Amino acid sequence: MKDILVHEAMVLFEMARTDLKVVHKEDDRQRLKQLDVALQTMTMQAARKLRLAAKKFGKALAWFERGATAGKLTTNAQLDSALKEKKKSEKQEAELLKAQINTRVHGYGWARFDTAWSSSKDKTVGTVADLTRRVK
Repeated sequence: MKDILVHEAMVLFEMARTDLKVVHKEDDRQRLKQLDVALQTMTMQAARKLRLAAKKFGKALAWFERGATAGKLTTNAQLDSALKEKKKSEKQEAELLKAQINTRVHGYGWARFDTAWSSSKDKTVGTVADLTRRVK
């Protein structure tokens, strides 16, 4: 009787040993599939980030070039001169100031100077005086 139990134990042990190889192969296949999905996800995320970075760079470059062609107003005197030149309307002055702010924020990357153009709570936000103060 003892021999039968030992024999059965040996058979079970051998089955487990051979089945373990099959189980490990299946686990490896499943893990490879998971890693492949993770790699594809990371690749898509990296491509998306690259597209967004290229778009942001293109926008910054356009603002930078727009500022260069419109004439950089780097001093307060230049800004005052440009605002007084040809008696511009308030709308034209606001557009000039917005272009200067956008050039600095987007073109030069000075994000800390990003500006609100209007506010429902404060009517002075976005006026020529407010924009002039922000540019200076």
